Amino acid sequence: MSSEQQEALKWYGKFAAMGSVSAQFNLAYLYDQGEHVPQSYKDAIKWYELAALQGSSSARCNLGVMYECGRGVKQDYAWAARLYRKAADKDNATAQNNLGELYEAGNGVSQDFPQAVKLYQLAAAQDHAGGQYNLGTMFSEGKGVEQDYQQAMKWFLKAADQGEDYAQFYIGEMYLAGEGVEKNIVKACMWLMLSEKYGHPKAEKAAQRLIKKMTSE
Repeated sequence: MSSEQQEALKWYGKFAAMGSVSAQFNLAYLYDQGEHVPQSYKDAIKWYELAALQGSSSARCNLGVMYECGRGVKQDYAWAARLYRKAADKDNATAQNNLGELYEAGNGVSQDFPQAVKLYQLAAAQDHAGGQYNLGTMFSEGKGVEQDYQQAMKWFLKAADQGEDYAQFYIGEMYLAGEGVEKNIVKACMWLMLSEKYGHPKAEKAAQRLIKKMTSE
């Protein structure tokens, strides 16, 4: 860590101790991610909780992630849902998306596809890539809404434009199957290769199979 980073961290600690919400959140995030400090979920939770008590929706959302994933605390979907809900009520798009995922899976709440769709719509309206992708999957699979491949493609494209690799993969699959669009193997291959570039775990093999098929015909 450079001397400048050490100095910044010292001041974060001082302002956080004085009650600065932004300093508490930023310090928590550093401990959460292990950036410039040894990773410490215990310290991350401490500072997220203090910021959350002062009404920080971002802190509540990140604290919800800690409880959902069991990072530094016992996994508790119900408590994660409660934290997400408080943040979602303050228009936090990530919290809206994450709460939607809990409703879709039935983790910590009763499974409710229409409620998941509503939350994904709120997140998607704020250009949240995860919300856009999840909304696309609901339309593609007809969960909580009438199945509509064209609507699915609309939301996948919005998410894909933000680098969402799963949306890019889905678009490739839709072009391959001709779902919501005219079947186009070249475009399917293009989207699968783009998805591979952004890190989708299945995209490389899928693209290679498609290229092999195209070159053998």
